[in-house]
Amino acid sequence: MRQKIKQTLKKIIPLRKRKTLEHYMNALAVAENENAQLKDAIEKNNREISELKDTINKKTSEIDTWRENLLALQKRLRKYENFNEWEYIEHFEDWWAPRSQLMNGYIKPECGSLLDLGCGKMHIRKYLNEQIKYYGCDYKKRDEETIVCDLAKGEFPSISVDTIFIAGVLEYLNNWRDVLKKCSDQCSQIVMSYCTIDVAPQRNPVWVNCATHQEIVDEMLKNGFKLIDSTTWAETNEVFNFEKINT
Repeated sequence: MRQKIKQTLKKIIPLRKRKTLEHYMNALAVAENENAQLKDAIEKNNREISELKDTINKKTSEIDTWRENLLALQKRLRKYENFNEWEYIEHFEDWWAPRSQLMNGYIKPECGSLLDLGCGKMHIRKYLNEQIKYYGCDYKKRDEETIVCDLAKGEFPSISVDTIFIAGVLEYLNNWRDVLKKCSDQCSQIVMSYCTIDVAPQRNPVWVNCATHQEIVDEMLKNGFKLIDSTTWAETNEVFNFEKINT
């Protein structure tokens, strides 16, 4: 077709103008070819993106299924009470102390009393102001003054304080929402850590729940507490500072 057009042009158009038209026609042909190649490349990329999305969705579904199966298995295992599971999963390495030091910075200056839930080695105690009355609580005695309560069994200390401190505990509780509700009834500030899905998507096998940052905030809002501040420690721990909403 283009050859016939060129032959017609030779007959009716002067040489100078004919060469100009031929130049533009050649440029147009090159542009059309490049445009066709670009369209092919875009279609190929779109196919690859679609395949990648399908793979991601499949893997995400598999991960969700594995998580649900793991949580179901852990729930079944917890029906057997012939051993104290806390003895097998607790760990109190000293490198947890800097987390407590960071969290101490959120405790209100006017705080006069603090309850340390799941106190373990009581790291927070060495960072507290001397005027703060400290209460340690755990499933077994850590010292002579430890309040013994097993949070996993629904037990909770009957004590009201200014601040409740919870570090590295909620991940191990199926009833974490109930624990936060009870905390909210007995204090005006909650300083806590939790490995949310947002910062710790790879869950520890001994953790029994998986909440997002927003789920924690929403849960506390239902309990009458607002988020004052939050930060991330060691990449996988979120630290929250909640205070009771004045009514």
